[in-house]
Amino acid sequence: LAELVRLDSEIGDRAAVAENLPKLLAMRKHSRTALEATLRNLNEAADAPLRDQILAELARPVGP
Repeated sequence: LAELVRLDSEIGDRAAVAENLPKLLAMRKHSRTALEATLRNLNEAADAPLRDQILAELARPVGP
């Protein structure tokens, strides 16, 4: 799922990112690397809510 979100963001499929990002963030363990890569691709004004979700998740402390 992380790779799917990253690829969707790379090709500019914002609808797919918006659909799958909440599922990815709800997972107990998700790939910070994929989130960081996705964040780099979300650079349009309309992407602000998606960026905010990812930034909030990345700001959370990494658990054991």
